Amino acid sequence: MTSKSQDYLEDIKSERLRTGKGVESILEYSSLPKGLSKTRVTNILYGLIKNISQEEYDFIMSRYALFPNEKRVKLTKPKIDKIKQLIADKNIPKAEISKSFARYEGFNVSILKTWLSGDIKTAKESHFKGVMQFLESYEPPKKVRIYDDLQSDDDFVPISQELRDFIQSEIDRTGLGPQRALKGNTKAKEIGLTSGIIYRILGKNGKAKTAKKEHIELFKELWKSR
Repeated sequence: MTSKSQDYLEDIKSERLRTGKGVESILEYSSLPKGLSKTRVTNILYGLIKNISQEEYDFIMSRYALFPNEKRVKLTKPKIDKIKQLIADKNIPKAEISKSFARYEGFNVSILKTWLSGDIKTAKESHFKGVMQFLESYEPPKKVRIYDDLQSDDDFVPISQELRDFIQSEIDRTGLGPQRALKGNTKAKEIGLTSGIIYRILGKNGKAKTAKKEHIELFKELWKSR
């Protein structure tokens, strides 16, 4: 690396940190000079290329000159404690937080982890506000309960241990699991009987308390001719 290239790369790094802008932002609405690709600009911004030309330096610096300083906020202990509390109380996966940002905004799980660990003491104001807005408005997805608590429905009946034992004995007798037993069965398809439902009835994928009457009727025939 030449001394001049090193100075150029330091200047570009300083501008990237000053503005908080990455390749998507600085190249928006611009035409790349001949011979300069988006990939090369990305590599220059993050120090993956050791030598750059005067023309490349001038172009990138001219793009950064269009942007004001990025506002930052201090990550005080009360702020971080609030974030941790919201994540814990609502059981929010950290990956879900980063998904709330558009890709060009440059926020990801790694950045969030540096906040929570205290490795950095400031954050982009736009990132911090975005995270807080997401956490405070987050509603956990409701779990769909397929059969539980439906005993009052006339189309459903409680599942007995005898039924579970019968299904398991048929599987053991024929060597056919639910997927193979259902294969090609048009009746099962019509009434929505799947291998997942059978596994829930058996208690191997959650445990259903009730089942559709028409499903139970089909159970009696499913392995019969095997």
